[in-house]
Amino acid sequence: NTKTYFEKRLPQIGRKVHIINKVTNENLLAAINEELFVWVIENLIKNAAESIESENGVIEIKAHAF
Repeated sequence: NTKTYFEKRLPQIGRKVHIINKVTNENLLAAINEELFVWVIENLIKNAAESIESENGVIEIKAHAF
């Protein structure tokens, strides 16, 4: 959901950033607060997009179990 939100939002701030979801297993489980985790992901994507110096860029989201 966060990926979709930012794909719609980033062009409005002048960025053509493609977000790639490379999560290896969508059944990953963690004992975390979902709302806070979404906030963390949002901030990571926002910071990554702002650090891209050109108009175009790619952000890859990866997660896997250890």
